Amino acid sequence: MISTFFGFNFHLKNRCFCCDPHFTTFTMVTYSFSSGQENEINLMKACWNELFALGLAQCSNVMNVGTILSAIINHLQTSLQEEKLSPDRGKLVMEHIWRMQEFCNSMSKLSPDSYEYAYLKAIVLFSPDHPGIDNIPQIEMFQEKAYTELQDYVTRAYPEDSYRLSKLLLRLPALRLISAAVTEELFFAGLIGNVQIDSIIPYILKMESTDYNSQTVSSV
Repeated sequence: MISTFFGFNFHLKNRCFCCDPHFTTFTMVTYSFSSGQENEINLMKACWNELFALGLAQCSNVMNVGTILSAIINHLQTSLQEEKLSPDRGKLVMEHIWRMQEFCNSMSKLSPDSYEYAYLKAIVLFSPDHPGIDNIPQIEMFQEKAYTELQDYVTRAYPEDSYRLSKLLLRLPALRLISAAVTEELFFAGLIGNVQIDSIIPYILKMESTDYNSQTVSSV
């Protein structure tokens, strides 16, 4: 299922964040708020690549991401030697992989737990500077809420590490340097062919919403 390639399960209800630490490997975002489905879709289109990178970092040890990226680099080098890939294109993809590898390594050194990853993904998702987003004050409110709850959680869980919150937040700007187009080519082309991630996000959201509602009904 395509939905397994995204970052977390996150539900907003009555303006309260509920982070589920068990959804550690690329699960879709499920949330509800009054801005409407179009806003929901635009948010996901704008930041799916950042959520994917965070999910990749979160699962780097389990998935042996370093080995996967090294294999891709070896394949690229072979393609360059055989002139199957232009030098400019090869350089672009190599830089992308190095950035992704560097990000995963930096997150691995910090070793965030599943709750911290969930809050970081919420902060990334609810960025008011995403293009095509309506109801910006509400988006800002959600991001501020995620930040506040992350701050509270880090203070409680890691009282001895007074700089932990800053170190976590300082990792996020690097996500904007990772190309969504190259991520799509490297990780999704073999799965969905020439179909762009943007075009299937509405269907993923619909599937995940249905799954979430089914789980909610069954748990009552």
